[in-house]
Amino acid sequence: FKNIARAATQSVENSALVTQDALTGLASRFKFDEILSGLIDLYKAKTNVLISRKRAAPCAVLAIGLDHFAHINKGLGPNAGDKVLQGATHRIKNCVSDLDLVSRTGGDEFAVALTHMFDASEANHAAEAIQAMLHDVFLIDGTEIYSSASVGIATYPERGDTAADLLTHATLALQAAKE
Repeated sequence: FKNIARAATQSVENSALVTQDALTGLASRFKFDEILSGLIDLYKAKTNVLISRKRAAPCAVLAIGLDHFAHINKGLGPNAGDKVLQGATHRIKNCVSDLDLVSRTGGDEFAVALTHMFDASEANHAAEAIQAMLHDVFLIDGTEIYSSASVGIATYPERGDTAADLLTHATLALQAAKE
């Protein structure tokens, strides 16, 4: 019986790791894709009451990358890097609505699904707000850490009609912004 209980506990813990980033508490990339796919299905079916046919872009995906994050990890150590990631999480969440989805997609990268936009310009405003917040100094264990971020944007349906397409196009735009 103990082995069954241990296996069940391990299964639940593994499931949580698949759906949630352990460091930041944000949705994992897997969970982000799952939720965004469901929202896009609603958009396609036009069953979501909040969606007006006049809206040019009912949602957008922002891919966010912290610039020069490796220097923080190498210079101050991984604990400081973890604290910057946690601080970045807090700042990003403060820039978007509670109805939007924020995810850590890996390393120093995040994704945001802006799910209740009235037009595409809202994605640009959110990206600018996030960049401004991430440009502010992080105070980690008494040390001032200067950071910045690059952001790529992909709007639905112009840049893709699946969650995977939107994240891919947002990531490509992020890579272009970093160059």
